[in-house]
Amino acid sequence: MYNVTKRAVGVVVNKRIKNRYIAKKINVRVEHISHSNSRKEFLERAAENDRRKVEASKAGIRGITEELKRKVSVLEGSCGYAGFGQYPCS
Repeated sequence: MYNVTKRAVGVVVNKRIKNRYIAKKINVRVEHISHSNSRKEFLERAAENDRRKVEASKAGIRGITEELKRKVSVLEGSCGYAGFGQYPCS
């Protein structure tokens, strides 16, 4: 955002033109703006991880940080990456 007024917000948008991107400044009404859910999900995940760390330290469990990291989710029915360009379901 580069400009905030009473009814609108100035936003920088990257517009693709052929093989390059150009930064365009547009004004968007407040009614059309919504908060990003990725930040909310991150804060929820961080709070849950902190809670689990406290429980693990009370129980005397060490090395729980690897369990708290996000796992890669593979879409059901997708081939996935098998390494060096080899796909198992082709």
